[in-house]
Formats: sequence, structure tokens, C-alpha cells
Amino acid sequence: MNAEHVRYTMHKFPALKGNGPRGRLRWFTPMTPAETFDVARISEPKLAGGCDPNDPQGLNAGARAAITPLTDSGDAPVEGTIRAVGRDTIVTGRENVACGAVSVHFPRAEYRVTLL
Repeated sequence: MNAEHVRYTMHKFPALKGNGPRGRLRWFTPMTPAETFDVARISEPKLAGGCDPNDPQGLNAGARAAITPLTDSGDAPVEGTIRAVGRDTIVTGRENVACGAVSVHFPRAEYRVTLL
């Protein structure tokens, strides 16, 4: 998202203004793509929520799993550690070479979860 797009968005949605000093969004800081990876690499994902104790698959936080689309899309399974399970979403934690620890959110519908 470039600065011009942000200005347009702020113009279209005035309710976004005033969230930070001098009406700027607190979370928006212009930076290069390389800087965004640096920030991500030194940050840890924060996750609210937990695991549904009545999950029909019995999925629990900390279990290793592979998540794959049900369709034959050719996408490789995404492996990670389950961080949260809800009625509609599964969140896994994994490490990425470029940006460090990340949380990956998947919808429950149309995905297969295989415990490893």
C-alpha cells in the first residue's frame, strides 16, 4: 500500500482519522519493503483466543498439523503448530525465513487438517 492509496482511503473513510497524533493512523509508518521484513523478524505474533474445548476434531494448541486445501489446487500442505482453534478458523504458528515467527489463519471450510 503506497502513500497515495493511504491518502485516498483516509479521504473515503473519514472515521479512520484521529486515531493517532495529528490525525494520522498510529500503525502507519512509511517504510521500504526490506524494513517491513526487518520489523516482522524482530516481532512476535500476538494471538487472542484459544482452543475450543468442544472441537469436533479434538484439535488442541501445541499439536503439530498440516493444513491442505480440499480441492486439487496443487498447493502444498502448510505445516505448523496449532495456536488457536475456533468454529470457523484454525491458526497455526510457523517460522518463515524472511520474516520470522508468523501466525497463519485458515478457514475451517474447504481445508483438511492432518495431525503430524
